[in-house]
Amino acid sequence: MHEIDLHAAIRDHTEWRKTFHDAISKAQSLDAASISRDTSCALGQWLDDDARQANRHLDSYRDCLVAHTEFHLEAAKIARAINDKRYDEALRMLGRGTDYSEASIALGLAITQLMKALATRRS
Repeated sequence: MHEIDLHAAIRDHTEWRKTFHDAISKAQSLDAASISRDTSCALGQWLDDDARQANRHLDSYRDCLVAHTEFHLEAAKIARAINDKRYDEALRMLGRGTDYSEASIALGLAITQLMKALATRRS
């Protein structure tokens, strides 16, 4: 089983907001299908493969898995809006209190809880 930097995973998922803003400002398309797959990133691959056997009994693992899937589904909605040139809608979707914002916050919290559970187990 390989290790993953969960702090980097939080940072990587937080940076999607910047990626979306950049795509909007440059009128660039994004790969919405890839974004929608929760195994398209290092965290998703780790959760799906390496962490499953060792951590599936942890509530925080299952919570993180669900939050991660939800994040990618919400991110893909924004990518599709950008690809359809619905930039104003995509910007609204990136705002506070939106499904994407809530999914992003939930994922950060879930990763943090998983880090704490893993640290406790290692002690």
